[in-house]
Formats: sequence, structure tokens, C-alpha cells
Amino acid sequence: MTQFDSEIKKINATSEIVFNKLTNLENLSQLEGSMPHEKVKILKITENTCLFEVEMIGEIGIKIANKEPHHLILFESQQSPLAFNLSIYLTEQNEHTELQIQLKADLPMMVKMMVSEPINKFVNILADTLTRLSY
Repeated sequence: MTQFDSEIKKINATSEIVFNKLTNLENLSQLEGSMPHEKVKILKITENTCLFEVEMIGEIGIKIANKEPHHLILFESQQSPLAFNLSIYLTEQNEHTELQIQLKADLPMMVKMMVSEPINKFVNILADTLTRLSY
């Protein structure tokens, strides 16, 4: 299993507010204009699923698989060329919440060499973009 971790990002809201916003994926529609379209496009969103198009990777679908209130949102891949899990970790600090995205995928060596850089960019772009939601 290969693991990709985003940088830790700061959101000026409680972990409860951030968790409630991020567990309804339809809230991601607010991001449509703020993600770099040449890198990541949101194609379809429902309350529990989202379909992205990621540069050099193709379409990646996710669905919410598990939630630990105010701490963790776990997604599983769906309609994607590779199986993976994506976790959003939330840690409440004094007056803000720290967010980190972790993506784990079982990648064959040749595929890993080709997609590691785009996946690293994707998790960091996604983490950065989630800080732009209105909380």
C-alpha cells in the first residue's frame, strides 16, 4: 500500500463545523471555480459521492465509507482506474481546525512511478481547496 499525505492545512472553524460541511459532498459545489481546472475538475456530486477528473490520472470517484464525528471522514474509490482509500483527518486546535488528507492505494511499481507525482499534487490541491469553503 502506497501512502500520500497532504500538507497540514488550517481552517478557521471548529472541527464540528468542518466535519458537518465535509460530510455532505454537495457542499463541494462551492469549489467549482476555485480548483485549478487544468489539474482537477469536479464532474458530478451527490450528498455521498463525488466524481473528479484529475490531470494525468483520469476520472476518480469517491464515496463516503465511514465517519468518526468531528475527527475522520473516510472515502473509498468508486468508478476509478485504481482502488484507493482517502481519509480526511480533522484535529481541533484552540481557535481553528487542522486538516490533512491521506490517500492510500495499492499501486504496482510501474504505475506508482507514473502516478505518484500527480497523486501528490491532487491531495495537496484538494486539501488547499477545502480550506476555501465557507465554514
